[in-house]
Amino acid sequence: MKQILLSLAILSGAVLLSSCENEDYFNNVTINENSGSDKTGIGNTEKADNGGGTNNGGGTKLPVDSYTNEQVINLVVAFEKTRTVRATPPAAVLATFASQYANTRDIEWETDNVIYNVEFEIGNIDYEAWYDANGLRLMHMEDIRTNALPQAVSSAIIRDYPGFRIDDEPNRIYLNSGVIYEVSIEKGKTELDVYYLPDGTFLKEIIDY
Repeated sequence: MKQILLSLAILSGAVLLSSCENEDYFNNVTINENSGSDKTGIGNTEKADNGGGTNNGGGTKLPVDSYTNEQVINLVVAFEKTRTVRATPPAAVLATFASQYANTRDIEWETDNVIYNVEFEIGNIDYEAWYDANGLRLMHMEDIRTNALPQAVSSAIIRDYPGFRIDDEPNRIYLNSGVIYEVSIEKGKTELDVYYLPDGTFLKEIIDY
């Protein structure tokens, strides 16, 4: 998780903010145990990767009705540095969470008294989401199977990193601007986390210590 946040912080001023598609898509989608053919997607995975959707996000503490990627990343990075409190979130957060995810189990909430983080499972898939105190979802992350990676991403990794293999389940990360994929790869003693857009556009490489 810390590696992802470091990478998001690095990406916040780069390609991610200007190149992701599907603006505001993830605020509209829901998840249940039958979402996607492999139970790993947010609603219609193909739609999530190729655009569409409108924003139904509510009000926030900011003077606008949604957060920029940079604001979200700053909030999440700050949360990871200071999270200390396991607590029941406000009713608005619980209501939004319940409306967006069904058949959840092993639910764990944490807060830094600014935003709220929840880790949970649906089926055999691990999920994580972040909310503000008004119940607006800021970011969502999920484990996916390797064969659920877009073909463009798989092909780009083979092209960019010959001889490397995927050594862990990839993560699909949703922000207001769209989707990015985090993939852990290795070759010998070299381990990397690499980040791509759904169309195979390379974003960043981070050495995994």
